[in-house]
Amino acid sequence: MIESLIATYGYLAVLLGTLAEGETALVGGGYAAHRGWLQLTPTLVAAFAGAFGGDQLFFYVGRRHGRQFFGKRPLWSPHVDRLNSLVERHETAVVISFRFLYGLRFATPIALGMGTVAYPKYLALTLASGIVWTLLFGLGGYFLGEAMQRVLGDIEQVELYGLFAILLVGIVVLSVRAVRQRRQRQRQRQRLTSQQEVQQQPHD
Repeated sequence: MIESLIATYGYLAVLLGTLAEGETALVGGGYAAHRGWLQLTPTLVAAFAGAFGGDQLFFYVGRRHGRQFFGKRPLWSPHVDRLNSLVERHETAVVISFRFLYGLRFATPIALGMGTVAYPKYLALTLASGIVWTLLFGLGGYFLGEAMQRVLGDIEQVELYGLFAILLVGIVVLSVRAVRQRRQRQRQRQRLTSQQEVQQQPHD
């Protein structure tokens, strides 16, 4: 039954997972392709479509609605300021590398859309980085399945455990990151509150 679900919804899960900044979805898709539950080429195509499509979508959001987007999220301001400073000095490197960095895949293309980077340049660089990212993690998952088969043999139960282990690692990583981001937001709120209280105090 699990194999049937993967075969039916696996490509969609990979596409949506990579759109939502998930190496886990791509590694899991590559692993499933090695086990024969999915086909490798369609898995890579779905992953690339999600990753590349997300890059273009968030860039468009930044170009059309970036100020409004960040205006509703004042806690993001320090990160956006640092990102803008980095883009001014290393624009090409930022565009190429942000897909490989956790926590920056939403904010970075939005901030780039708000900036002066030319869209043809952004399109070409994200196309190249998207291809590299897809092959790196997709084939990584595929060869992970190959390694597990050589070590453990062709055992169906172990195969499923391997896929669940990949998903579990992804969930743990996302959970840890969410907790860290929540703590950062709390500290930022406390600093903003302290600054506002100081500004509101009467001066002699």
